[in-house]
Amino acid sequence: MSDGQQPAGWYPSGVPGEQRYWDGAQWTEHTAPVATPGPPPSTLPPPPGGGGGRSMAYVLIPVGVCVVLAVVLVVVGLVASGGDDDEASPSPTTEEGGPDTTEDEDDGPTGPGSADEPLPIGQTATIGDYEVRVTSVDLDATDEVLAANEFNDDPTNGTYALVEVEATYTGDEEGTPASDLTATLQGGDGVQYEQFECSAVTPGGVDFTTLTEGGSASFDLCWDYPSDAADGATMFVEDFLTVDGEDARSYWEVG
Repeated sequence: MSDGQQPAGWYPSGVPGEQRYWDGAQWTEHTAPVATPGPPPSTLPPPPGGGGGRSMAYVLIPVGVCVVLAVVLVVVGLVASGGDDDEASPSPTTEEGGPDTTEDEDDGPTGPGSADEPLPIGQTATIGDYEVRVTSVDLDATDEVLAANEFNDDPTNGTYALVEVEATYTGDEEGTPASDLTATLQGGDGVQYEQFECSAVTPGGVDFTTLTEGGSASFDLCWDYPSDAADGATMFVEDFLTVDGEDARSYWEVG
């Protein structure tokens, strides 16, 4: 196309990014940068005239309703929670005139052979698989014990006590009373003295004879204790392997 056929307007000048104005007859000295194309026009149709405020109202009304409902639910929940606490935690009440259901504490066994009612010397008690009888008691047997063996030492606590016991086996198998039974001297001073505290050899010795049903054996028990604990003293015999405590003991009065 010749220059005479070009209509007036802006055309590329041949310089990158530049355009020159053609007046319809010739090129002018007017140049300008090439305009950068803008974003494509939106394809969404314009909102109808006067409808913007109404649309906003349609959005805000449901939001406001939701906020109000949320506040109401929170308040109702707090009130309901407080009521449940009151119902679940009633004030303690005391019933007057009701029976006393507190059980008395177990004070241990009572009756003959108990700590409060010890048996007299010579009376028999059942202990485990044995019938046990205390046949003699000497709470001042120091001279007798020292004479029984030249290697016996003087009592550490002051006095030797010597008790003779007879045991009859009533079980179905076998038993050795000298090892199956253990004895303790309960001094009048409130202190318990054990057999192992006496290391002396006794006049009658210890009989480790094994018994079957109906068999009997006699043996000595020795304690090393202070003589002032003799008054009011008792002794008890129990099964060496017992777990029943005082329920499996029998007491004798020896002081």
